[in-house]
Amino acid sequence: MYNKKSIIFLISNLLSSFFPFLTIIIYTHLLSAQDYGVYYLTYSSATFIYSITVGTLGLAVLRFWPTATKEHKQTLYTTLYFLTYTALIIISLSMLMFSIFTDTPITYLILFTMIIYISYSLIQFKLMFIRSTYRPYTYGALHIARTGFSLIFGILLYFRYSLYGILAGIFLGHFLACLLLIFERQDKEKLKFQLINKKLIKDLLIYSIPLTLNSTLMYIMSYSDRWLLTFLASIKSAGLYIAAYTLPSQILIAIMMGMHLNLYPKDICAYETGSAKKTKAQLADHWTQLLAIVIPSCIGLIILRNNLITHVLGTSFSATAIGLLPWIILAVFFGGIKIYYVDIALCLAKKTFMQIYICVIIAIINILLNIILIPKFDLYGSIIALIISNFLAFLLSYFLGSQFVQIPLLLWRLWKIVLSTLIMAIVLYYIKNWSGWLYLVLQIIIGISIYCIVFLILNYQAIYGIILKNRSRMTA
Repeated sequence: MYNKKSIIFLISNLLSSFFPFLTIIIYTHLLSAQDYGVYYLTYSSATFIYSITVGTLGLAVLRFWPTATKEHKQTLYTTLYFLTYTALIIISLSMLMFSIFTDTPITYLILFTMIIYISYSLIQFKLMFIRSTYRPYTYGALHIARTGFSLIFGILLYFRYSLYGILAGIFLGHFLACLLLIFERQDKEKLKFQLINKKLIKDLLIYSIPLTLNSTLMYIMSYSDRWLLTFLASIKSAGLYIAAYTLPSQILIAIMMGMHLNLYPKDICAYETGSAKKTKAQLADHWTQLLAIVIPSCIGLIILRNNLITHVLGTSFSATAIGLLPWIILAVFFGGIKIYYVDIALCLAKKTFMQIYICVIIAIINILLNIILIPKFDLYGSIIALIISNFLAFLLSYFLGSQFVQIPLLLWRLWKIVLSTLIMAIVLYYIKNWSGWLYLVLQIIIGISIYCIVFLILNYQAIYGIILKNRSRMTA
């Protein structure tokens, strides 16, 4: 079911998520709910600008690089970097000019957003190339370096410059990770700007512009609740909501992304063969592998939430997070399955512009629901709006994508996963009241062990077949 590179990509993504996980623990203890809200909204603004500019070009790398011919790669490499540098210069100058006409506190935040955007874009764009060429060890090392350095510098500078020190630390962490790319010698292609291809620029923009609009609308759909909470309630409410949402979402998205890193290029290769049967088989395998990890993770987080949140978040955040977590997990589940599985159909068929229709509809629904529900239910109004929006987005993407590529949602293939998860849940339920870091680690180990043992027993025939296959290869 799983191969070596898939597991390595998953592990590297989980390890790189360890530092953001530490960030939540440390910063919710150091910062007030209000300052935490400012920190997060500043950083998310930088990553949003990346996602609608350089990030969409990074997606073009994943789509076109694996299937590009050796002769075409040099031109593709140069053209992509030309577009990336152009975007960085235009956006950075625009932000710099805008900061001149704002008040001093806002000016600082705009400048921090700008430098974080530049450093984040450079390292993430390079990671896209590394990911598309199946280099999980290099990908993991750079990803871990970026997140690790950002946390270390953020903590060191906090004690001198408070909130601004944390933002400066993020930039320095990204910058230092960029310097490590000097030692990355795997790329055979070099920048030769005389190879810039106008037709290729047009093709890349045609592919990327719908993704840019989609990213913009996705940001509105995913982050409008934070901003609306800030304006309709308070920045403190936004900070509490963000801390509660970030913890489970980072864990689950890291898991989904780790699986997606290796499975998506395989989906592309299967689709490029022109065989609908091979594409359906690969997507069915993608579906099963993804949910085999995600479903037990969701249930485990819900059952162990009291011990987890009490020892992770600061005391001013924990009570709110414990109540919100089950609802947040439901919202993240629908959103993650849409992004990391259902949306693949439109990407494979190069019909990414259709995602715009989905996002426009869902963004409008999400904003209206937030405006209606926040004044009545405060934080819970936002999460209810997000659950409804993500579920509707999942359904719309599925029905539209199915018009071009068959998306198997094979529920009958999940019975072993569900049964293994159920047995794990029963065991965890009886030990859920254990309290303390050591007990939390023990609870996690017990949960993973029970799930894996039951899952392996239920899949003994497939495992036995793999063992026999490996033996035959060794004796051949």
